[in-house]
Amino acid sequence: MADPFPSHAAPLGKIAGHTSSCAFGFRVSTPVALGHAHHAVADGTRVHIDAAEILFDASVVEGSLFDPDGNRMKV
Repeated sequence: MADPFPSHAAPLGKIAGHTSSCAFGFRVSTPVALGHAHHAVADGTRVHIDAAEILFDASVVEGSLFDPDGNRMKV
């Protein structure tokens, strides 16, 4: 069976997971990509995201980027 997520760019190293969506996060003033990893990846790990054969630098964040303690919801 063919790989459903082929790499179109030059060899990138080990594929750690796949993104499912991305958009600009206006509350955090930065692009945000959501996805899943194939194995445990530590919070803060630097990764590259391949989007349309362009590599973007990214950092893994586990949990919420905006109001991680839920304080705004408790007001």
